[in-house]
Amino acid sequence: MARKNYDRIKRVNSLIKQALSDIIKNEVKDPKIGMLSISKVDTTKDLKYAKIYISVLGDNEQRAHTIEVLNKLSRFFMHKLNEEIRIRTIPELTFILDDSMDYYFHIDELLKKAKEK
Repeated sequence: MARKNYDRIKRVNSLIKQALSDIIKNEVKDPKIGMLSISKVDTTKDLKYAKIYISVLGDNEQRAHTIEVLNKLSRFFMHKLNEEIRIRTIPELTFILDDSMDYYFHIDELLKKAKEK
């Protein structure tokens, strides 16, 4: 039974990620928002909450602004998701900055420096 629930959550995460990417691309017109991508969606087992991890290209101010705007628009996104995907309840969305790319670039830079020595 647990495996079936896990597969369902994986499918829901995938549906939310794809639909939300399209909605953000087509609906959000704020020029201060940096180029972004959804790196991960993590939905709770009861499907009430979803953390949306966002990678943002830009400086720290632009990243903070992007996450702030997305969180302010979360109800709008929930409404749009309800039109796009068919699940009983649309989870409450929380957008979180994913800085894993910064970590990757930092490690890459350290490796390059070590290789030079």
